[in-house]
Amino acid sequence: MLRFLKWIFFIFGGLGLLILTFFYIQNKQDLNTFFDNKENLSYESLQKKCLNIVNNSYYPCFKQEFDDYLDKVSLTGTSLGMKLAFNFLEEDRIHSYEGVEENERNIIYGLKHLDINNLALDNSYRRFFGLEFTYGGYIGKLKDFLVEAKDFSDGIIEGLKGKDGISSLKDETLKQKYTADLERIEATYLIKRDEVQKWLNQKVDSLKKKHNI
Repeated sequence: MLRFLKWIFFIFGGLGLLILTFFYIQNKQDLNTFFDNKENLSYESLQKKCLNIVNNSYYPCFKQEFDDYLDKVSLTGTSLGMKLAFNFLEEDRIHSYEGVEENERNIIYGLKHLDINNLALDNSYRRFFGLEFTYGGYIGKLKDFLVEAKDFSDGIIEGLKGKDGISSLKDETLKQKYTADLERIEATYLIKRDEVQKWLNQKVDSLKKKHNI
C-alpha cells in the first residue's frame, strides 16, 4: 500500500512539476519582468520616491510606473500587474483624501480603477511572448480577459451613474468635475474595448481559415 502511494505521489508530483516548468517557459519573459518591477509598483516604494502627489495620493506616480511596466509585458504580465494595481489602490485609498466624505472617495477611486483598467485593456493584445503552438490558447485567454475587463468597467460605470454615484453629490462643482472625468474615461474605455474586440475577431477568423474550420 505504501509503495502504491509512493508511486501516486511520484506520478502526480512529476506531472505538477512538468506543468509548472511549461508555465514558466511559456511565460518566462512576463514572469521575469513582473518580479523585476514588483517592488517599483508597491505603495511603500512610491511613498519614498514619488514627487507628484495629489491630496496625499501617489496615484499619478503609480499610473506612470504601471504604464511603463505594461509596455514590457504581454497578457500574463498584464494580469499579474492588475493584482499589484488593485493592492496599490486599496492602500492609497486608506492614506489619501483626508476629510473627503466616503461617497466622494468611492467616486474618486472608482474612476481610478476605470483608468487602470483602460491601460490594461489597451495593452492586453499588443504582445505575445509565448510558444507559437500555444497562440490559439492565448487568443482564448484574451477573450476571457476581455469579458472580465468589460464586466469590471461596466459595473463601476453603472454604479457611478446610479443614484448613489456622482448624482448624489451635493456640491454642483464637484458633480460637474466627476461627470466630466467619467465621460472622458468611459469614452476611452469604449474605444479600447472595441479595438480589442475587433482585433480578436480578425485573429479568430484568421485562425479558422488557417485550420480550415
